[in-house]
Amino acid sequence: MLAFNWPLIIATTVVLYALTILTLPFNAIFATIMLFSLIAFWTNLPGFCIMEPVRFLYMLDFVDIFTVIIAIHVGPLQAVAFNMFWNMYTKLAGAYLTWIGTAKDAFVQSFITLFVPLIHIATGGNLVATVAIFSLIRAPLYFLVSLVIPHRSIPEQIFQCIVAGGSVLVINAFYAKIFGDFFENLLKKGAQFSWILFFAATVIILLFAIFFMGFSPKKTSKKIVKRAVNIARRKPVHQNTEHHDREMEEMRRIRDNL
Repeated sequence: MLAFNWPLIIATTVVLYALTILTLPFNAIFATIMLFSLIAFWTNLPGFCIMEPVRFLYMLDFVDIFTVIIAIHVGPLQAVAFNMFWNMYTKLAGAYLTWIGTAKDAFVQSFITLFVPLIHIATGGNLVATVAIFSLIRAPLYFLVSLVIPHRSIPEQIFQCIVAGGSVLVINAFYAKIFGDFFENLLKKGAQFSWILFFAATVIILLFAIFFMGFSPKKTSKKIVKRAVNIARRKPVHQNTEHHDREMEEMRRIRDNL
């Protein structure tokens, strides 16, 4: 089952694109974080918008790895804000997962994020190891929080934590190994904004919209062209009508004078 809040998704996407482009000339780091936000938001959608028996799609997002990289190269507080916002806000876009479960996971991730710089130093600056430790702590800590604030039975919670914990460890380690260096270089001092990542994210979002929304670039282009043609055709008609009305008014004035 699918449940996408498309008005919110489209509005958020437009705002993030605008912020990315408008802030790029002034602050490449902030523009890059906005681009990270766009990717984090869209990769987080399947977990909230698609029904699944166990938490697997929910673990496929890029929020974790972006959080770790922001904590290392920008600051842990900024990373906490990034993680908390995109985990909680994205819940508005989908009908699945509970608010209490989402809030607990966001809190757990944000708490671990505060210690990411120290973990990174302890691992000798190894991003893959840092991400792996971040992921390894996440599920057990979530289970401990759930004992205090439960929303499932204990056996069900244990099962979900084992499946989700194993999934997030493998997925995040894979992301860090394949994309880690590339993402890190975008936030290092003096780094440049990546138009390759920008266009790649745009293509992926467009494909996602076509598959789930039935969006057709061809039909949309035809509609735009058709509307433009209709507007172009109406303008001369309107001008001719005004010209004809002026001539008739002038003829009436001449007749009245005579």
